[in-house]
Amino acid sequence: MTAFTTPAHILSVTEAASRGVSKLVRSAEHGENLVVQRHGQSVAAVVSMQRLEQIEKIEEGLRDSLLVLARLGTDTGERTDLTEVIEQFGFDKAELEAELDNDLTSDSELVGFGHSLLDAAGGIQNAKGCRVPDWACACGS
Repeated sequence: MTAFTTPAHILSVTEAASRGVSKLVRSAEHGENLVVQRHGQSVAAVVSMQRLEQIEKIEEGLRDSLLVLARLGTDTGERTDLTEVIEQFGFDKAELEAELDNDLTSDSELVGFGHSLLDAAGGIQNAKGCRVPDWACACGS
């Protein structure tokens, strides 16, 4: 991919119209970059798809580079521990973990599907060992 190309050929709107769309497209397909001007101001460009893809890749690379530079310019190197963040929101990590453990081991219906466990084969089983939610289980277990 070459970022450097020949200078664009400048056309007025009138010249572009007299050339016609098919000739403008053909020129772009052959690598010519066309710039259309109205009253001396550039208002449009006609480029090949290959050139447009190159421009988009360059733009993406520049955007990524700017994000890295912004991060480097503002990063103090200080990191926040998850426990600190949890405490800033008014929670206690141990209490949250206990609540999660309680939810995972209780027989209450979780998210409307009963107490489900992944079996060794990767399938889902309810607390009775069936492959359906507790509320839909008709096995009588």
